[in-house]
Amino acid sequence: REENRSLIGDLGGLDPIVFTRRDLRNDTTSSAAYAQVDFDLSERLSLTAGIRFTNEKKDIDVNYTNELAGVTFTNADLVAVGIPTHQTEDRWTPKIGLQYQITDGVMTYISATNGFKSGGWNARVDQAVNLVAFGPEKVWSYEAGLKADWLNSRMRTNVTAFYANYEDRQIATSYPGTTTFVTTNAGDTPIKG
Repeated sequence: REENRSLIGDLGGLDPIVFTRRDLRNDTTSSAAYAQVDFDLSERLSLTAGIRFTNEKKDIDVNYTNELAGVTFTNADLVAVGIPTHQTEDRWTPKIGLQYQITDGVMTYISATNGFKSGGWNARVDQAVNLVAFGPEKVWSYEAGLKADWLNSRMRTNVTAFYANYEDRQIATSYPGTTTFVTTNAGDTPIKG
């Protein structure tokens, strides 16, 4: 469980006057369960299978005032413009892998796994309509490699190739003509190496 409160204000003038005030609270509750099993398919070949279930709940509570511009907004204003103040994510993320021991000092493997990063809100804004929510980022990651020990285990070689396919990737962008950055779900992104 994580509870976060940010109290941000902008001051101005010779006598410090609070022009803007942002009181923001985020609460996150996350729970997970994980199981993994290793099977020996033969003397040199093994299979790893695992799965994780994650339940995550997030809430936001905002109270914003800009005295110079005459702007105020709260959670009621967010709901009025269609921005959720609660997010829930239930995710099953599996993992599977094969490992083959070629010799006592040389092993090769291949694996596939799924993961995610939860969503949230863009809170450093000055209007309720801009405090938009962004969704979770999901990824399937594939890896293959070879590990070898040489010279009586005094030297090790690790060679790996990977490919990750992100869905709804979270990236930070700025509003046109401003220095205000927001996080958004930009789409699919493949990464390899």
